[in-house]
Amino acid sequence: MPRNQGDDAGLARFSWSPADYQLTRFVILRSLGLLYFVGFLTLVRQWRPLIGSDGLLPAATLLLRVREQLGSLASACWHLPSLFWIDSSDGFRELRLSPR
Repeated sequence: MPRNQGDDAGLARFSWSPADYQLTRFVILRSLGLLYFVGFLTLVRQWRPLIGSDGLLPAATLLLRVREQLGSLASACWHLPSLFWIDSSDGFRELRLSPR
C-alpha cells in the first residue's frame, strides 16, 4: 500500500523535540526546588513540637514501635532508614537539624 504524503504532513505538526520544553523544564524544576526548600525550612523551625521528646509523635517512640513491629534493628533500618536510629535524643536532632 503506498504511503500518502498528506498523512505525513498531518503528523508533522504533532512532532516535538526536547528543545521545545527547555523553559517549561527550567521553571518546573526551580519551582520544585523552592517547594522543597520551604518545606525543609519549616521542618527546621518546627521539629521540636512535632518529633521532639514532648512532641506530637516523639521519634524515639516511633522508632521503638517500628523495631518491635519488624522484629529486628536491621529490618527496621532497612524499611525506615533514618539517622535517628543512631540517637533519637533532642540534643542529637538539634545537632542534625539546626542551621549553623
